[in-house]
Amino acid sequence: MGFPWSAPFAALAPLTLFPLFAVYRSGDRRASAYLSALYIAAAFLVGLAWIYDGAVAHQGVGDYYTSFLALLFECIPYALAGYAVSYLSKRPAPVWSVGVASLWTLCDYWRATSPLGIPYLQMGHALIGTPLALIARFGGTESLTFLCVFAAATLFEATRRGTRPRAVAWSVFAAAFAASALLRAPASAIAARGFPVSVYQLGQVNDASIWRYISALQTQPRTAELAVWPESAIDLSRNEFMGAVRLQARARRVSLLVGGTASDATGVHDALEFIGADGRTQGYYAKRRLIPFGEFVPFQALAHVIVPATLVAAIPHLTAGTKPVTFDAGGRTIGALICYESAFPALARDDVRRGANLLVAATNDAWFARASGIWELEQTARLVAIETGTPLVLAGTVGPSGAIDADGRWTGTLPIGSIERRTFSVPPAHPTVYDAIGDLPLIGIIAMVCLACLTIRRGGSV
Repeated sequence: MGFPWSAPFAALAPLTLFPLFAVYRSGDRRASAYLSALYIAAAFLVGLAWIYDGAVAHQGVGDYYTSFLALLFECIPYALAGYAVSYLSKRPAPVWSVGVASLWTLCDYWRATSPLGIPYLQMGHALIGTPLALIARFGGTESLTFLCVFAAATLFEATRRGTRPRAVAWSVFAAAFAASALLRAPASAIAARGFPVSVYQLGQVNDASIWRYISALQTQPRTAELAVWPESAIDLSRNEFMGAVRLQARARRVSLLVGGTASDATGVHDALEFIGADGRTQGYYAKRRLIPFGEFVPFQALAHVIVPATLVAAIPHLTAGTKPVTFDAGGRTIGALICYESAFPALARDDVRRGANLLVAATNDAWFARASGIWELEQTARLVAIETGTPLVLAGTVGPSGAIDADGRWTGTLPIGSIERRTFSVPPAHPTVYDAIGDLPLIGIIAMVCLACLTIRRGGSV
């Protein structure tokens, strides 16, 4: 996860859990809790290195101090899960494998969806680069997480059972790894015909550079039905900018999504404004999942205790949006997402249920430089396209940007660091089971299975 060259090795992800499983099988509750917390802490610290290695200065968002607070928060559910897993040490091997996978999946789901949750680094993300990623059409990321951990637990148990089970298990795993490498979805695909969308990747959008975007809009091809700009912090109410943008959108007869900040009676929002082909603003989408300690301060009554006042003052204090918003352009219904919202499939699912057959994710990824936070965004965008069966247009300030089809494959991309505008052909959407049922049925079944595994004693009695 997190590196552009990691996809061919994604099938090796289950092996990283073997040290944990050895402690879990010992039944040592304290060690199980400590090692589980250490596992996610190590993963999170590696993630911080991915994000900050070579990153440019970042003003108050995602600083090391707040990242450390997030790390502590993330360790708690894993420590509790590790403690609970220790109760399974005397269970039969099948019960143990299913129980461990269930507990881990519930833990990952809670961590990703809770108010302070960070959806990156879920175990299911390790399978994005494999053919198994298509299972997400039925059960979302959590189905991949369960499958990955269950495979790891089964392989670990077979390794402990003797020469023949060990040989069979590792042979199957080697065959699966080879098949994954050979059958892995290609990094690029070509859509011969589809909905034409122009993606602008011209660097960060600010008071100085916005004229670069406006100039590029002046030569926008009339063949495109929609143009997408990345996330930005420009004030969408500033008419000296937005007046020129609307004028050019009308002149080129193209609908346009522009990132910026919008204000209303509820507060200031990170937003995407939609301008129709007639040059009129038809509304805006306000980001619903803000970054804790980056775009808002959670638990403000306690913030002064755990967060320095200088850091609190530097945080933008944005207000979250409350509902999905869709727009119509050229016969397509557009669902909007901002930045890491593409890692929350429930948000995209809301858009699809409102009729969206194209998703747009706009992000300001310039501060990542070439660190792997960029690749986290790319991978989660591909996965949410698979989960919802809906193509997605990713528009970043430095890339990668482009169009992703409903199978999670790029139909065209702009290289990282390139400064250009390009029109891509976006293929149609197709509905998935996950669109209809969401997460709760699978999570409910996993929770009941987990409870059953915890109550089954040695020998199979309850």
